[in-house]
This record gives sequence, C-alpha cells and structure tokens, in this order.
Amino acid sequence: MKKKLVLWGTNAKDERTLIALQLHPKTNKVSIYTFPEDEATEAFTNRMMNEWRNDQEVPFPENHSVEERELTISDSLLPEYLKVERGDVVQRAQTEWHFIVLSSKLFEAYESELNELRTKVEELQTFDSGTWDSLKGFWSKVQSQVKERNLFRDHANDLRENTNKLFARLKELRSALDEEFKNLSETHYKTFMGSLEELETKVSKGLNLSGIFDDLKKLQKEFRDTKFTKEHRSKVWERLDGAFKKV
Repeated sequence: MKKKLVLWGTNAKDERTLIALQLHPKTNKVSIYTFPEDEATEAFTNRMMNEWRNDQEVPFPENHSVEERELTISDSLLPEYLKVERGDVVQRAQTEWHFIVLSSKLFEAYESELNELRTKVEELQTFDSGTWDSLKGFWSKVQSQVKERNLFRDHANDLRENTNKLFARLKELRSALDEEFKNLSETHYKTFMGSLEELETKVSKGLNLSGIFDDLKKLQKEFRDTKFTKEHRSKVWERLDGAFKKV
C-alpha cells in the first residue's frame, strides 16, 4: 500500500490545482501539498505521479502550500475548500491509511517487545525454557494479529524473520544443552553399569548376599536421583532389576 497520493482538483477559488497527500503513520498525520496549475507542469506532474508516489525525492517549486491534518475515520482527508474529481480514490486511500497506521503502531509495539527478547537471548549462555516460552507467546500474539489482518504484510514478514532468528539461536543453545546432557548421561550410565557388574560378580560367587542387597538398595536410590536419557535409564533399570532378582 502506498502512503502517497497525487491527483487533480480545484482550490477555494475554483482554480485547477495539483494535490499531493502524504501519510505519516507514526504521527497519524497527513500532509497536503497543493500546486497551482501554472507550477504543475507536465514534467513536474509526471515526476510526482511516477517518482514521488514511489518514495523518490522530487524537488517542489517554491510556489506551493502545505498543511497537516489528523487522519480520522469520520473527517475527510481533504479540507472543504479542496475539491477533487475522483473522491472515491481519496476515500479508498483514507480507508487503507487507517490500516497502515494501525499496522505501524502494532509493529512498533511488537518490535519493541522483540528487541527486549533479543537482548535476553543474546545474554544467554545456555538454553532457557522460560525465554523459549516467552518467544512462543510473543509469536502467538503476532500470528493472531496476522489472522485478523491487522498487520501489514511487510510488517508481519519483518517480525517473522527476526523472530525466526531468535528461535534459531535458542535451538542452537538447546542442541548444545542436549548434547551436554547426553554426555553426562553416558558417564552416569558407565558408572552404574560398572558398579552393577561388580555386584553381579559377587552374587555369582555367593559372597555376602545380605550386604550385596543393601548395596543394591543404595544404588537404586542413587539411580532415582540421577539424570539419564530415556534410553540409558531404561537399560540401567533393567540391569538393576535383574540384579535384585538374582539376589
């Protein structure tokens, strides 16, 4: 959606006038530029239509006027003394510009919230589930506004791109944490398996079964308080249970 509009109309003296309107989303204001017909040459008009409307700089002649109006739902974009041939074009622009202003305000608020989340993510040394949940909650809010068509496509795409970057960073941290956990689990797994092998050897020799049973109970308590991967926990428990049965 364009934030500029150029069209012909007449001023309070019923003189043919080139009218240019520019929306300022952050302030919810519209600048209205008027150029007398003798200043609005064919070359200048073409530049306004083809360049200025597409956000390119076009020098204005000295003999022009400008005023600013609040963008509202009820009032016209144009003051009463300005008349245009295509009032429907102005009305359509007013409707679209309300959407742009709403989207801009939402985008500004969400961008601020996203910057806070970015700061948190950049400060993390290890994965944090709370930050992950906060980012998920943030993106859920954005998606809700997208579904209700309250966000301009460019605004939504910008938020999506930057949110995805933070998700990617958190996934990296989570992968590193998972890898660290697997390595720790592997160490615990080997330690427990070594202890169980020693006790199983004693059982096979029939040595002090009562003492071995007590050792197994201690090992069982340690097992419950130790963090394993699902696979390691299953294997250690199977062998621990088997050792109890042997005793």
